[in-house]
Amino acid sequence: MAVIALGVAFAAGWVMRDHTGQKIAAASTNPKSTPPSKSGLGTKNHVWDLHGPLAEILRKYTGGARIAALAKLVEETPVSQLAQLLDEAAVCPDASARALIQDLAYGKWVASEPQNALAYANTNAARTGKPDALNSVFAAWAGIDPQAALTAAMKLSRTTFRTAEMTAVFSAWALSDPVAAIAAAKTVPANLGSRDLLRTVYEQWSHQDPSAAWAALDQIDNPILRNATQNLIVRSMAESDPPAAFEAFRKMTLATQNPNTLSMLFQKWGEQDPTAAFAALQTLPLGSARSSALQNVYNGWAENDPVAALQAAQAFPPGSDRNTALSTSLKGLAQQDPAAAGAFVAALPKSEQDYNIIHAVVGAWTDTDPAGALAWLKQNATGSTYMNELGPVLNQLSQVDHNAALDFIAQMPADINRDKFLQTTMNNWAATDAAGAMAWAKSNMSGTVQNTALAGIATQMASSDPVAAAAVLGQLPDSSSRDNALANLATMMGLSDLNAAGQWLQNLPEDLPASAQKTVYQNVLARWVDVDPAGAAGFIQNLAGNPNLASVVDQVASAWSKVDGLAALNWAQTLPDGPARDNAISSSVGNWAKVDGAAAWNYAQGLTPSDTTNGTLATIATNWSRIDPAAAAQAVSNLPVDGTVTTLTMPLRETAANWAEQDSQAAIQWATNLPPGPDQDWAMLGITLGVRQTDPPAAYQLYLGMSDSTAKSMALQGILMEWAQKDPAAAAQVLENTPMTDEMRQRYESIMKPIRPSARQPNNSAN
Repeated sequence: MAVIALGVAFAAGWVMRDHTGQKIAAASTNPKSTPPSKSGLGTKNHVWDLHGPLAEILRKYTGGARIAALAKLVEETPVSQLAQLLDEAAVCPDASARALIQDLAYGKWVASEPQNALAYANTNAARTGKPDALNSVFAAWAGIDPQAALTAAMKLSRTTFRTAEMTAVFSAWALSDPVAAIAAAKTVPANLGSRDLLRTVYEQWSHQDPSAAWAALDQIDNPILRNATQNLIVRSMAESDPPAAFEAFRKMTLATQNPNTLSMLFQKWGEQDPTAAFAALQTLPLGSARSSALQNVYNGWAENDPVAALQAAQAFPPGSDRNTALSTSLKGLAQQDPAAAGAFVAALPKSEQDYNIIHAVVGAWTDTDPAGALAWLKQNATGSTYMNELGPVLNQLSQVDHNAALDFIAQMPADINRDKFLQTTMNNWAATDAAGAMAWAKSNMSGTVQNTALAGIATQMASSDPVAAAAVLGQLPDSSSRDNALANLATMMGLSDLNAAGQWLQNLPEDLPASAQKTVYQNVLARWVDVDPAGAAGFIQNLAGNPNLASVVDQVASAWSKVDGLAALNWAQTLPDGPARDNAISSSVGNWAKVDGAAAWNYAQGLTPSDTTNGTLATIATNWSRIDPAAAAQAVSNLPVDGTVTTLTMPLRETAANWAEQDSQAAIQWATNLPPGPDQDWAMLGITLGVRQTDPPAAYQLYLGMSDSTAKSMALQGILMEWAQKDPAAAAQVLENTPMTDEMRQRYESIMKPIRPSARQPNNSAN
């Protein structure tokens, strides 16, 4: 929220000072329009510039000084160059700096050129599939002109983006003028989520002024929404005024009183005034809701005054409420005076010493005095209660006094429990003294138990001395504990010393199973490919014949191609023929298409037929069409037809689906102009994928014009399933009137049955 606030502040002409105290001028609000940068709409492949201004700021500053320097960089960047700055920030390795630059830059851009900022952000969102850029735009815009921001959000073509940004607009609007926001929400068409938007407004308003929000409930016409909003406001009211919230809750009808609301209300009340909350609790009828509220009251009471809470608990008649009150009170007392709590429990009749009471006392006691908790547990608990509590107590004790824990464990009978407790103690010891733990394990343990302990110790050593940890693990026999330790070590190796990691990978234990070897390779390469993709690729060249080659090749290709698609592709083509090479080429060219679809497509045209298997062209088309669906569609429709339906079906379907989400009419016009036949039908199938969520009847009309049986079957199934969620009766009628065999009709009915009237989604048609 702080980052978004900075962005809005820039949009409003915020004045700040840099880390030296020098005044930074307010952001420009010059209304003169500047054409959006080509870099955003052309989506070139950007690589992090180690010597650029962003990198310099990250090296030079930290904390508040870094924030000030980044803000100054945005302020000094002309509006016409904000797109280039955003491109550079997009590949910044520091996530917080990346987010701050995005919010500040879009905040400044929106202040002077909201439509251009939106166009650039929309292109970014289409390319990445993520709404982050749009979020920044609408967060800033809603703070300046919420009505204009709403109008723009309603025009977004992708359903998920439109819903998210309309919600963002109303969230901001409700903070400044909730009454106007309610009026605007009621004008939104039902199919765009007016009911959910109203709820958003009331939710925000209830945090600021719950009493005013409660008084305005008559503005909600839909009874289901009004009832849900009542509970929402009561929960907000309970944060600051639990008695008033309780009175409001009691005014609600029994049918609308949510037990979760009551439970939360008493939790807040118990934290603020447990005595008053307990008195109010007595006015509630017996039942599960009262029991849950009782638990929450006692949570707050036992924390503030456990003695008073315990005295009140003893007045309860025998039963679950008494046990709840006792266990909660005793837990609070044990945090202040564990010996007194233990003495109280020991004095209870055995019939009342249930597991929850003992668990509450021992758990709190263990946090401050594990040795005392262990002594009490040994004297007062038996059976499963004793064993269940013993593990956590020994775990805590071994962290502060491993010798005491080992002495206790030595007295236990030799069984699986003793071995488990011993491993925990050794791991905790190794966390602070690996050499001491290892020496003890070698002198006092043997066999499988020793090997497991040494693997655990090596895991603890991995972060501080990975080379020594590798030497220990290299001497252990095959076991799941050793293999898990090797996987953890691989991660640590990748983070600390890639050269040592590369050498270590070539000398892994010969008995290491293929699955464990795969994990080890992937854990090292996960870091290696980020730092030095060419070096990681060079290492892979040595894995010819290794059963894990395919998985690590794809891992490197996928990561490398996100920053340098051409280099990744050139490397992939040097690999030996086989599935690993095919997948690497497909992954590389697909990721390249996310940033430069035209270049990736043109490159793919020069590949041999064997290199374009596994859906390479479909992958390019899918990713390219998220950025520029018209260009992707034109390229796909120009592919030569070889007489089979496999050449174009996937590219056509994916391109059409992405285009339809952004502009269904343009996609339909393109598909209509394709030559009649399977290709056109598969394009229409893709359009139904993009249209059916918002307009099932329109998608059904497209289905009726198709002829390819496979494409038609896939289209109809998706349309009917979506339709059945929105209007089960209409979907059933369409199924009844659609010509098909009885077998097919039964199949569709079985698919639709789980989502027909019994599971019908709430109707958003009324406010």
